This record gives sequence, C-alpha cells and structure tokens, in this order.
Amino acid sequence: MPLLIFDPAEPWPCPFQAFKLCLYNFKPSSNIATLFNVSDPNPQTIEMSTTIKATYYWTGHSANSVQHTFDPGVYTVVAGDEWGTLVILHFAVKQ
Repeated sequence: MPLLIFDPAEPWPCPFQAFKLCLYNFKPSSNIATLFNVSDPNPQTIEMSTTIKATYYWTGHSANSVQHTFDPGVYTVVAGDEWGTLVILHFAVKQ
C-alpha cells in the first residue's frame, strides 16, 4: 500500500518543474548530478538528496483524504526508482 505523507488534496509541485529539466547526469556511485535544462545553456551540478519529516499520513483520495498520526509501533517503508534501486527504511514510533 502506498504511504501518502503529503495531503493528496493539496497540489505539491515539483520545484524542478520551473527549470524545465530534460536530463540528469549522475556521477558514478554518487548522489551528485549535473542538471541540464532547455532554458539555460549552463548546467548546474548539485547534490541530489532530501530529508522528509513524516509526522502524519493520509488515506483516501483528493477531497476525501483523511489525516492520521502514526500509532506507536515499528514500521517498514520500501521505496524504489525507475533504475531498479530499492531502499528499505525501518523506523519506530514511540508514545
């Protein structure tokens, strides 16, 4: 089941959409990427990482979404990308 950590009723635009990205070129075995876009002839090289604080999760779709807090317990989250890389995260919620 997908873990919705952002309200599906709210628009959540990707900040990179403004740059009209057309290509990411990653350095080998790295999270450093050069970003190429159609509106700027000068590519940018940046660290591709993010941190998310997931305090709540949502169930439902769009206008029918309901916000919940995580009940105490141990959770496992698995994420993957289009290149076949998987990440497994275990976290605990305490009262």
